[in-house]
Amino acid sequence: MYEKYRTRGLAVLAVGIDRDPAVWEKAVRDRGYKWQNVRAAEEWKSQVATDYHVVSTPVMLLRDASRQIVFKSTASASEVRAYLDKHLR
Repeated sequence: MYEKYRTRGLAVLAVGIDRDPAVWEKAVRDRGYKWQNVRAAEEWKSQVATDYHVVSTPVMLLRDASRQIVFKSTASASEVRAYLDKHLR
């Protein structure tokens, strides 16, 4: 999905809520993520989790150019794809 939409303006920031930094680093490396990845060391109490009301994972948020959340899903990536197909032309 990232490869398809990145040339149309999609930027991805993945936030890991992992206790063990080594486990998080291995997951990012093994999965070959090509986008920005950060680990929330404070886990569920981290600023990013509280700012976006994240209480479980995975959660997918899409923000527009003004940084407003325009889409939030805890379901499947197909919902994200449908939104992107409609709004990123």
